[in-house]
Amino acid sequence: NFTARDNNSNLTLNFTFYLDDVATFSGVLQNNTINRTLITGIAEGFHTWFVNVSDSYGNRNMSENRTFFADATPPNVTLLFPLNDSNFSNSSIVFNFTVRDGNRNTTLNFTFYLDGVATFSGVLQNDTINRTLITGIADGFHNWSVNVSDSYGNTNTSENGANRTFFIDTTIPNVTLLFPLNDSNFSNSSI
Repeated sequence: NFTARDNNSNLTLNFTFYLDDVATFSGVLQNNTINRTLITGIAEGFHTWFVNVSDSYGNRNMSENRTFFADATPPNVTLLFPLNDSNFSNSSIVFNFTVRDGNRNTTLNFTFYLDGVATFSGVLQNDTINRTLITGIADGFHNWSVNVSDSYGNTNTSENGANRTFFIDTTIPNVTLLFPLNDSNFSNSSI
């Protein structure tokens, strides 16, 4: 968005919009109004833009250069542990995952889900591992996933939206001795 203003009697002003030093589009702007133009297909990375304006008397002016960064690529999240279809005999598990963004983001926001419920959220440095102990997980089948977002609003879900599953069984098996009875005596060597 930009605006141009002329203090004289000019009702319209001519302009040329430059993106990365290339004239991208030109037009006529009513004096002291805002130009709102959507530009699509901008490549990811750093860009500069400025506007040249002229009035009907031949007076010209150029805006300052401005820069922006385009990022449309979502960050990645990789689930490290527990592996899919793991089995545990303990109700405490250390969950490990890493987040990575190939662009300028130095920190990434994440939300951890256990059985579809947001269990905890936080901020991780780019390309680092989160290790979090969760205790008191009930016996049975469970699933986990992580959502991640960068500062540009790009989001992603682990495993392409699929959950990893694991099973917890903390119940110890029962053993009952049936025969021979305790302190039994036998007259032969085969029992």
